Amino acid sequence: MRGNAARRTDLLLAVGLFLGVLLVNQWLFASAFGLTYDEPVYQAVGARHVGWLGRVLHGDTEAFSRAGFEAGWGNYGSRPTEADWHPPIAKVWEELWRRLPSPFGPFAQCRLGASLLFALTAAALFLWLRSLAGRTAALAAALAWVTLPNAVAHGNLAALDGPVTALSVLALWQAQRVMTRPTWRGGAWFGLWLALSMGAKFNGVLTLPAVLIVAAGRRREALKPLILGACVVAPLVFFLTWPWLWYDGFTHLRQVIAFHGRHSYIATQYFGRIYIDPPPPWHEPLVLLVLTSPLATLLTAVLGAARKPSRAPEWGVADTVWLLLAALVCHVLPFALPHAAKYNGVRLFLPALAILAALSGLGVGRLVALVRARLKLDAEHGRLAAVALAAGIYLPALVGLLEVYPYPMAYYNALAGGAAGAERRGLEVSYWGDSFRGLCGWLNANAPRGAEVYLHPPGAIAMVQMYKGAGLLRDDLKLVSGEAAAHEASLFVFQNRPSEWDALGFELRELDAPLFELRAGGARVGFIWAGPH
Repeated sequence: MRGNAARRTDLLLAVGLFLGVLLVNQWLFASAFGLTYDEPVYQAVGARHVGWLGRVLHGDTEAFSRAGFEAGWGNYGSRPTEADWHPPIAKVWEELWRRLPSPFGPFAQCRLGASLLFALTAAALFLWLRSLAGRTAALAAALAWVTLPNAVAHGNLAALDGPVTALSVLALWQAQRVMTRPTWRGGAWFGLWLALSMGAKFNGVLTLPAVLIVAAGRRREALKPLILGACVVAPLVFFLTWPWLWYDGFTHLRQVIAFHGRHSYIATQYFGRIYIDPPPPWHEPLVLLVLTSPLATLLTAVLGAARKPSRAPEWGVADTVWLLLAALVCHVLPFALPHAAKYNGVRLFLPALAILAALSGLGVGRLVALVRARLKLDAEHGRLAAVALAAGIYLPALVGLLEVYPYPMAYYNALAGGAAGAERRGLEVSYWGDSFRGLCGWLNANAPRGAEVYLHPPGAIAMVQMYKGAGLLRDDLKLVSGEAAAHEASLFVFQNRPSEWDALGFELRELDAPLFELRAGGARVGFIWAGPH
């Protein structure tokens, strides 16, 4: 009976955690972040996908014609860079939730699906670790996740990185359950979660090598069900959830693999140097993972990971640690390869942050146990010690997150000197266009009537134009770009990402003090200059 009561309590805690994280993030973060470059693209593509599903539900058999498939699922453009080559699950999910109202405004409404999965990740980490390491470690893992600045940023954007992270956590959790108790049914469930994570974004597949490596070394009896899930269930589900593969499937799959296997290089600034081809050095992802994570979270993750391999026949916490470490390596290592495209900070391997949070939770659990044993605390004082330690570890992370609000991509820890120190050292504090929302606020208050506003890069104009419809940018302002427009514009707007600037951006930086600098945590994330006339 006591076990049932504890399970009910844990379930209630998980539900409360889910709802609390969802509401706070919808209100505080999803509603406040500026649009990013890819969100409007994914929204448009998601609307096409859901429109096709609507045609099917209404019995429109023409949806299954080649023209119908192309309208709903086809990639447009003659070159891969003009098309969206990502699988559809995250885009469909976010489009379906986008159609529901949100009390927190239009930005939160567009990002409701992402916020749901961000909250689900916190609840999943809690339930997973609760069964292995106790309630303290489980709650600490959830706290670590919701105070990681880049997790909060990308987990509340209508993009693909938050969804693939949530689904990768579920796939990894299910793999651990299969290793604890190998069954064919468990292997099939693993295949399902693996397929859904791949269907959100292809890097979801990186969970698989970690699982197979650990199973081969620790639970060989689990290999057959896991391989069944990975090689039978996952490909079938992946195929069924992507109708673009239902016609010319091998051709389309070959195109997708070719695109992602040779992703075009994107200019990136790393310690003051701008790289494009070759990309930044191999250590860039590792350095950024360390510098953009709160120090206390990193230190407790190290403590959580410092365990000897288990020799016991039963699956234990040490085995889960090795699974987490293997997954961490597998999610980060491909982006550290010398010729891999490296850009946008830690976004491309966001599942690594959920793994980091799990390790941090395990570390806090160990730390609390050590303090309880050393001080010989009773149950009540032990709980107080756990609360005090968790507050001391994660409250500074939350404060650091709020210091750069609402630009959490600008967060850097003390090793980099904070956001301002990172900017001085030539690290990117802005890279996805979210700072244009704050720059629009200055334009609304200060730009002359009918002013021509030079915006760079040119591709951001369509995104910033959307602020007019949301009432965040005056209708009379004309957004322009390009060499010819530079001679007519009176105001020049750039986010602080020199790797994407044109020559004019560097000229303005050298010749003129900005009219306005948008700051986050002491770092400048955007500039507005007067014209060089």
